[in-house]
Amino acid sequence: MKVEVFHLNEEDPYKFVQDFIISNELKFLAEGECFSVYESKDNSKIIKIQKINGNFEKIKEVFYWTDFCINNQSSNFIPRLNKVNIYKFKSRSIYIIESERLIETPKAISGELSTILAPFVARDIKDINANDISNIILRIKESNNLKRYLDETFYDFFKYLIKSIKEISNKQGDTSFNFDFHYKNIMLSPITNKLIIVDCFNCSSYELE
Repeated sequence: MKVEVFHLNEEDPYKFVQDFIISNELKFLAEGECFSVYESKDNSKIIKIQKINGNFEKIKEVFYWTDFCINNQSSNFIPRLNKVNIYKFKSRSIYIIESERLIETPKAISGELSTILAPFVARDIKDINANDISNIILRIKESNNLKRYLDETFYDFFKYLIKSIKEISNKQGDTSFNFDFHYKNIMLSPITNKLIIVDCFNCSSYELE
C-alpha cells in the first residue's frame, strides 16, 4: 500500500475533484457521510473521494479512521487499501483512497447485525464498557449465520478496535466519538468471505451546557 501527500495550496479543491473524476473517467457508485464512492472505467478499482462539503469533525473522522486502517492492514476485518493520496489545499485536505471491492452482506446477516448493534449505535464510544463488548461478542457467537463469516480472531480484534478508538477519543478531547458500528458499515470480502468493518465511529463536538 502506498501513501502520498501532495501540496496543492493554490488550487481550487472543488475544481480539482471534478477534474480528477473526469480525467480518470470514474463512474459514481454510492455516497456516504464522508466519501463519495466511484469505480474505474474498467471496473477494476474502487475509488473513494472525501466529500468537500463536510464539516471539520468529518475531516477528523476521515483522518483517524484512515490512519487506523493504514496501520492495521494485516487484519482480515479491515478494508484492503491499495493507495492513499492526501491532497493538501490552503484551507483543507482531501483524501482519495483506492481500495478493494467489497459486496453487500446478505439480508439475513444485515438483519441480525442490526438487532445486535442497534442498542449501542450513537452512544459515546467512551461509554461502551467491557460488559457491552462482552454482550456484543456473545450475541455474535450465538449466531450460526454470523459465525460463517468470522473466525475466532475477530473477537480479539473487535476489543482492540474499541480500545484504540477510545484512546483516540481521549487524546482528541474536544470531540465526541460516537459508536457507529452498524450493519451499513459492515460489508463482505468476496475474496476472504469475511465481514469487513468499513467504519465504526463518527465525530461530533461536545454540546455546550
